[in-house]
Amino acid sequence: MNFVSIKKMSRRRKRADPGVPVNLESTISKLVQFGKKRIGTEMPKIPEADVVAIIAKAKYIFAEQPMLLELDPPMVVLGDIHGDLQTLVQIFETGGSPRNTNYVFNGDYVDRGRYSLEVILLLFCFKILRPKNFFLLRGNHEAEMTTKQYGFEAEVFRKQSRRVYKLFLSAFNVMPVASLIADQIFTCHGGISFNMDSFDDIRKIKRPTDIPLKGLMADLTWSDPTHQIDGWAEHRRGIGYAFGRAALTEWMEKHGVTLVIRAHQVVQDGYEFFANKRLITIFSAPNYTNHFDNKAGMVRITKDLRLSVKTLKAPKKAAALTWGTYTQSSSGELLLTPPPKVS
Repeated sequence: MNFVSIKKMSRRRKRADPGVPVNLESTISKLVQFGKKRIGTEMPKIPEADVVAIIAKAKYIFAEQPMLLELDPPMVVLGDIHGDLQTLVQIFETGGSPRNTNYVFNGDYVDRGRYSLEVILLLFCFKILRPKNFFLLRGNHEAEMTTKQYGFEAEVFRKQSRRVYKLFLSAFNVMPVASLIADQIFTCHGGISFNMDSFDDIRKIKRPTDIPLKGLMADLTWSDPTHQIDGWAEHRRGIGYAFGRAALTEWMEKHGVTLVIRAHQVVQDGYEFFANKRLITIFSAPNYTNHFDNKAGMVRITKDLRLSVKTLKAPKKAAALTWGTYTQSSSGELLLTPPPKVS
């Protein structure tokens, strides 16, 4: 079994460990089995005591690990899930069981989808089960402002209680915000930041914290690449920055990064390249909000830093039966090698 090394642990004051929830395995089984069914009904309620115990333990683990996770491959990297439980279960069937596969999710687990509560609970359960191999980064929707507007608050009130919603917010407020894989592949939800001098700036973000309207954390969870400019510009969303190819290249050279993997934007094929494949946008919620005909994407990083991508259609259909691969060129660019045709 492969174990991911977390190279630098958090220096936060030691807290009392709430322990592993007694019904963790049965909760995982219930959520996975429901995710395999034809979605359209409400899942039977999970006892509030079990939900509270899961949140408490996940929060404890998040707080004990650093804001910038420094990880070793192999790894599978995912984008937005947005309450799509059926696809999440399919991702685990396709990418590998979380019990023996290393994962990094780049945020936005809740809101918009019908099963946000079930999705975040399942992800928290696997975080508890394999804290050193299963990683959840914070997205812009893991925040009070967005969950009140886009559905998670109302869903948790309906399925659980106001108390449970507040506990989720407290867990979101200590989640890590970025990862660095093999010292050179940077992942986050939104994008790079104009307000960053070094990776120490991420490490020094104090927790607990909501996502502010400006600054480093806002940039990492809200920023987007754009072909409309070359440098930096104020973002049309009102939070974070829009950044072009030149801004990205300069940022990567400054910080010694060879690839950025981020999420945050719907992309038709489940993945999309930017700046000559220096950046990949991954989105993992297919048929997003039933208004887009997009696929879901995932990126696999091997131990020797070979990259591959897989896309999925919803529901229960693989868009490709093989992984497309990337190889490192002499100039440091990542080149796509098309997968063999499947007859």
